[in-house]
Amino acid sequence: MNTLNLLCFLLLLVLPLRLASKQYSDGFEDGVFKVQETNDEDSNGSKKATSNVDAFGAKGDGVSDDTKAFVNAWKKACSKQGSSIFLVPKGKRYLVSATKFKGPCAGMLTIQALTIDSSSSVNVKDLTIRNAQQMHFIIGRSDSVRVSGVTISAPGDSPNTDGIHVTGSTNVVLQDCKIGTGDDCISIVSESSNIKMKNIYCGPGHGISIGSLGKDNSTGMVEKVVLDNAFIRDTTNGLRIKTWQGGSGYVRSMRYQNVRMENVSNPIIIDQFYCDSPSKCEDQASAVEVSEIFYKNITGTSATRITMKFACSDAMPCSNIILSNINMQSEDDDEETYCNNASSFICGRVHPSADCLLSSALQEREGVVEDSFSQHIIHTEL
Repeated sequence: MNTLNLLCFLLLLVLPLRLASKQYSDGFEDGVFKVQETNDEDSNGSKKATSNVDAFGAKGDGVSDDTKAFVNAWKKACSKQGSSIFLVPKGKRYLVSATKFKGPCAGMLTIQALTIDSSSSVNVKDLTIRNAQQMHFIIGRSDSVRVSGVTISAPGDSPNTDGIHVTGSTNVVLQDCKIGTGDDCISIVSESSNIKMKNIYCGPGHGISIGSLGKDNSTGMVEKVVLDNAFIRDTTNGLRIKTWQGGSGYVRSMRYQNVRMENVSNPIIIDQFYCDSPSKCEDQASAVEVSEIFYKNITGTSATRITMKFACSDAMPCSNIILSNINMQSEDDDEETYCNNASSFICGRVHPSADCLLSSALQEREGVVEDSFSQHIIHTEL
């Protein structure tokens, strides 16, 4: 048993979402997903065939190896014509060894929310998830997770439906993903590091976010994040860092490059006064430190006059923000930058002007700036 490199399936209550199984190429490898009970009739009122892993011998006791039961239940569900359900009962803890859940399947397969938790060396590819009522895909407390070819969609007005949510995880790659929801396309929160995103489409939604961090005077830490090559359209934010007053910790060593935006509100925003509360948030002196944030080759159109906003704390100003080759236009050609307690270095053309940023002590040559900054970034190779 100790040679099986068992992974842990944690089953928690999450509301339904759908997966178009015909889009699999290799399915899940070394992966964790969780599913909950769902409507057993399709849109035509026909009964869906259900493959319950417990019926195939799974124990769900957190000790027994349930790999064989999962594989057999998957094969049964995937072979069914029409609509079928691959069911993992809620409230249990399943251990499954490194394996693959492969398609394409014969019909339309319904699962319910995908969570990778407390796992390592996980590969998820060519997956379509639709219409969750909460977060679609969570990567939590895991290391070395690779996600590619994932499509996530939900209505733009559906609240709290983050596309991919990364928490407490390291060495994560998100590549070739298309995400449109009613909340953040991608959200990265505390104790996450070495996150690489490449070839990302985002919209509708709230953009690509670090945070929120520091709520209720908590400590938040995110570092070494890279976004390379993205298209963001019709979102309420673009590239966002959001922290609450009163928190502690840091956001540092972020690199955003080669990003195109279309009709995006708040295209570039650092907000150390984030307050997602019905009542006014209390002014507090402490804050999550934000530093070493690099924006390069960011272009497109803004739906708001303020195209770049750096709203930073008096007690913990934002430092070492680097802007290189930025060109954002608003519809009325009145675009501008808002600055509060932020220091930066500017190289190449930056529009709108960011002269309101305090000058940084960094050397005034682009190559030197980039080389210096790159020393603090550990790239997660694709």
